[in-house]
Amino acid sequence: MLRRSLMLIFLPLCLGGWLEPFASADTVAQARTAIQAAYDREDAAVRRKDVKGTLANCAPDFQFIQSDGSRGSLADARQGMVALFQKPNSFVAKTTIQKFTLQGNKAIATVKEYQMRTVVPHAKHAHPHKIVTVTIIEDTWVKHGNRWLREISRAISQKQTLDGRPVG
Repeated sequence: MLRRSLMLIFLPLCLGGWLEPFASADTVAQARTAIQAAYDREDAAVRRKDVKGTLANCAPDFQFIQSDGSRGSLADARQGMVALFQKPNSFVAKTTIQKFTLQGNKAIATVKEYQMRTVVPHAKHAHPHKIVTVTIIEDTWVKHGNRWLREISRAISQKQTLDGRPVG
């Protein structure tokens, strides 16, 4: 009888420890909400011209792939942002998840990234220019501990306008 009682206590404890990683896995809604919140923090960092905040959700081995196939690393992204943010520009950014799939601790988010940059020319009487870029991106996120980190960002398409006229 005592042995049976101990088994009834011990068995759930063992199963609870074994099932714990599965119980703490995010649902699709939880993962989507957490990743959209990460995009929102990045967008706010872009408006502040905060390089560290803009890249805070990137994994150390982060890679980006541009629509022309060229690739870059986290260091490349950091270098490009430092150069861009040093110029007398202002930024508006909004990233919205369009499609989302979750497979365990890996999520694929297809997002629409809207960025508007106001460029102030050096000429004394020149007026500012507005550059609007809309990019569709497929991001791969992986959960590390209790955080989602972006590992790969692949640009699918991009459209750009300068003062309302299409570019390129």
